[in-house]
Amino acid sequence: MSEFNIPASREQASPSRIAPADAVKNGVAYLLADLGVFGIVEGAQLVVGFAWGVGFAALWAAGFFTGDVEAVFDASLVYALALAQLLTLTVTMPWWCRIRPRSFSSARDRRLPRGDASFMRVAGIILLGVAMQMIISYILSLVLPMFPSLEQGYDEMMNDGATSELSAISLLVVAIGAPISEEIACRGLMLEFSLRAVCPEWCDAWRERACRHRARLPLGDASAMRVPPARFWIANLIQAVLFGILHMNLVQGIYAGAMGLVFGWVFWRSGKMRYNIGLHLVLNFSSYFVGGIDTVLGLLGPIVELAAFMAMLALGVILFWLGTKEGQDPSKVLPL
Repeated sequence: MSEFNIPASREQASPSRIAPADAVKNGVAYLLADLGVFGIVEGAQLVVGFAWGVGFAALWAAGFFTGDVEAVFDASLVYALALAQLLTLTVTMPWWCRIRPRSFSSARDRRLPRGDASFMRVAGIILLGVAMQMIISYILSLVLPMFPSLEQGYDEMMNDGATSELSAISLLVVAIGAPISEEIACRGLMLEFSLRAVCPEWCDAWRERACRHRARLPLGDASAMRVPPARFWIANLIQAVLFGILHMNLVQGIYAGAMGLVFGWVFWRSGKMRYNIGLHLVLNFSSYFVGGIDTVLGLLGPIVELAAFMAMLALGVILFWLGTKEGQDPSKVLPL
């Protein structure tokens, strides 16, 4: 089914006719909003990084640190990353909480079936996260040796000691801070603004919902604001590209963009932020165990190993799709 199925007896929202020039203005405005969110995330990292560097230099000059200055500074960067994530959340979380009740994605949030369906959703997320991590690692091990300069820069970035070694602070930053801060910014705000950019015919409807929300009046039925699958994937692609660029590294940006598409689909499919945050968490956490998993499954041979990862990926998608099928509200059907 390509869109929500709403009974005729329920209040319907109607798309407004919008002139091409107004549609372009609407699209530009919300794409600029996407760039604004991008600037917040990237700006938080730059501001904290600069302040951290200045503070570290002052403390080093005062004799607070000893040893290899470069190694000590690299090891301390994980704390700067934690502060940058906290700063990002300080801005994006209230923003997301404000627009969430009247957003396109709010129409996706409905009661999901429990019991076996809950198990399928959780199992699907775990399988997806581990499979994506291992497939990316497998592809990088084959492709990067063909590009020595890219491989050297990528290895230096990933093995800087700040987040590559398992510790309490690195776990907090990699497996908790990054999933929450990045999902709120990218799948929450960026995806919403991208949807508004590609669905200008609903501008009157979401503005009316904004006014009703400020007046604390019932918002009405947001599910009538239909998003065709093609437009969802355009919006999803926009936020995924921005998510990839956020990583400021060609290699990481390419696979992060691909992962962003999956994160966006998981969020849109379930209507609940916790599932894409959970997927992001599993994927990042499993990065600490890539070597061990590869050692065990590598005994089966490279072809069988890759086939096992692909099977895990397919099974994860199927389980999550089945676990998020139509729930207890028979008036809403998920299209994707």
